[in-house]
This record gives sequence, structure tokens and C-alpha cells, in this order.
Amino acid sequence: MERPLKTLRSLLTALALMTLFAVPALAQDDQNCDDFASQADAQAHYDADTSDPDGLDADNDGQACEAYDYPNVIEPSPEPSPAPSPTPEPPTMPTTGAGGLATGAGIPVAPLGLAASGLLAAGYAVLRRR
Repeated sequence: MERPLKTLRSLLTALALMTLFAVPALAQDDQNCDDFASQADAQAHYDADTSDPDGLDADNDGQACEAYDYPNVIEPSPEPSPAPSPTPEPPTMPTTGAGGLATGAGIPVAPLGLAASGLLAAGYAVLRRR
């Protein structure tokens, strides 16, 4: 009886560690204000997805990286271009959402890991009763 408990305990520990390290690993493509050459570049990135998965709009006023001190660069005004036709967006990899939780297609990854841990704990309880 002691061997199955040790095995289950080891599995639970491994799952807990994987859950802790999965969130930072999934958030590697997070963009920060210092990743852009100008506020206009950051704003264009923000405008592409106003749900702000990268946290560029700290005060939620629609202005990305407004407090970041970019070097003084005079940018030429862009020439007007015809509006592009809408195209479907390809599936995206999990990114960091509000609160720093990694999400995949809008589903928080951390709570899924916690749910898996709960299932393993329930399995442990069932094994203990046998």
C-alpha cells in the first residue's frame, strides 16, 4: 500500500511543478512598451487587439504606452491607404491575459492545471480507500 501512495505523491508533485512553470513558459511572446520603437508602434499593436493581452494600456484609456519615455524621433505622417478587406485571423498560441494568467483561446491555463490537480487528488482519495 505504501508504494502506490509514494507514486501518487510523486505524480502530484510533478503536476504541481509543471503547472507553476507552464504559465511563464507560455507567456514568452508578451510585448512590452520597450519592445516598440515609438508610442505609435505600440499603439498600432494595441489597436490590432484592444483586449490588450500584453498590458500596454495600464490605465485602460485606449492609449498604449503613454507613460513610457520614448526617444524624441520625428515620425513622418503616414500616407492614406485603402482600407484592407477583413481576413480571418489564424489561431493563436496562448498569451498572457489580464492578471498575468496564460490563456489559450480565452481559456485560462492556470485554472485548468488546478482542476487537473484536483482530479489527481480525488484519484488519490479513491486509492486510499481501497
